Amino acid sequence: MGVSICTYGLPARQVRELVVAAEAAGFDAVWVGEHMVVPGAVRSQHPTQPGAQTAVHNGRAIVDPGTVLADPLVALAAGAGATTTVGLATAIYVLPLRHPLDAARATATLQEASGGRLVLGVGLGWLEEEFAALGIDHATRRRRYEEALEVLRMAWAGGMVSYAGEHFAFTDVQVTPHPVQIPLVLGGNTAPAVARAARLGDGWITSGTPTFEAAVDLHATVRAAVDAAGRAAGFRTWVRMASVDPADAARYRAEGLDDLVVWAHRIFGELPLDATAERHDAVLRVGRELGLTPAGPSAS
Repeated sequence: MGVSICTYGLPARQVRELVVAAEAAGFDAVWVGEHMVVPGAVRSQHPTQPGAQTAVHNGRAIVDPGTVLADPLVALAAGAGATTTVGLATAIYVLPLRHPLDAARATATLQEASGGRLVLGVGLGWLEEEFAALGIDHATRRRRYEEALEVLRMAWAGGMVSYAGEHFAFTDVQVTPHPVQIPLVLGGNTAPAVARAARLGDGWITSGTPTFEAAVDLHATVRAAVDAAGRAAGFRTWVRMASVDPADAARYRAEGLDDLVVWAHRIFGELPLDATAERHDAVLRVGRELGLTPAGPSAS
């Protein structure tokens, strides 16, 4: 249980600096979101913003020509090399855009390099134009997603594996000779997404930033689904919080929501990207305000 930071649209170097600052401040983990490409025109609607003409994050379009896209695993690897204890997580990694053997190999590598700190948060994806750019049928993403989850588990178990699915098939291949433990956290706020997380995941994280009331309801729904599936032991739920206010955090905790995630842009405010020292200090300050225990100095 703890407080983590999530971010999207940060250049890789700033992700690294955020990971360093988060460890020093005592945050539990840093979660990095992604898209793979920026389409020239976007007509897709984000599932948490139905009816919106343009999906937005932090007051601007989620994907536009000014959006900086950093590969989350590469950026987190840079942070892993500069830290020793803080968790490294994706929220979310668009799994249906990848071949699962490629994803299994990349994540197993990062898990080894980081000393076991990776949590892989995955989701279906929503940006139809992104799928089209990569030659992947957006309409098949749900089945691709579930098959990919199966392949990841098999590949991480170690040794030779074979699989015969609708979208992925291979015989006698090996990603790792020994088991690799990587928690799989599934995102999504819809009823099917929650049911899928309860059935297939090791945890769940909110999509977008639901209101306090919606977060409480979603958390209760997830916990009920996990209990019904007999998988409550060890299953964690992370909820994104709109502010960094300690009083708000106390409200969530009073409702049993103990794994909270705050947005980096709420911590940084108007500080420019090149204000590295000031941004580091802001993370330390917010950590203190939230009652976190600072860690010792990180390697750099």
